[in-house]
Amino acid sequence: MIYNNYDNPKLPGKTDPAVIDIRRFLPESYQGSIIITTRSSQLRIGQIIQIRKLEDMHDSIEILSNVSRREGLRSNPDAIMLARELDGLPLALATAGAYLDQVAVQLQESSPELDSYEDRTLYSIWQISFDHVKQQNNLSAKLLCFVARREVQQTLPHCET
Repeated sequence: MIYNNYDNPKLPGKTDPAVIDIRRFLPESYQGSIIITTRSSQLRIGQIIQIRKLEDMHDSIEILSNVSRREGLRSNPDAIMLARELDGLPLALATAGAYLDQVAVQLQESSPELDSYEDRTLYSIWQISFDHVKQQNNLSAKLLCFVARREVQQTLPHCET
């Protein structure tokens, strides 16, 4: 079982009414595994595994290659440049790979879009993916905007109010 983006945890002294105590949702079973992802460094449940950026460029290219299902990226200068730009951040590499898996363009054709990965956030890659979804199906893009307003609790650019 995976709980993703548990970023507003109930912590001692935290009085925000929007906090969530995830323990009420954990199953009472001793088999299987539970993974909780969070950006909160204060959460202390179970075994903590901190995900750090990858230092080895080959590992970054491996994630891009596996997720995009594209062969030959190890020797592709555009893939190496993209991996370098994404700075070894596993989620950013996986997101870029997923995007590349969904579009039928050569890596160098998509590089200008993916190079706009500003301030080391996933926003730029999300925006590229969103624009692609909107081109394919405007109703799906509206659904993404609805979910973003509900889950992220803010309106993202290009989402109508």
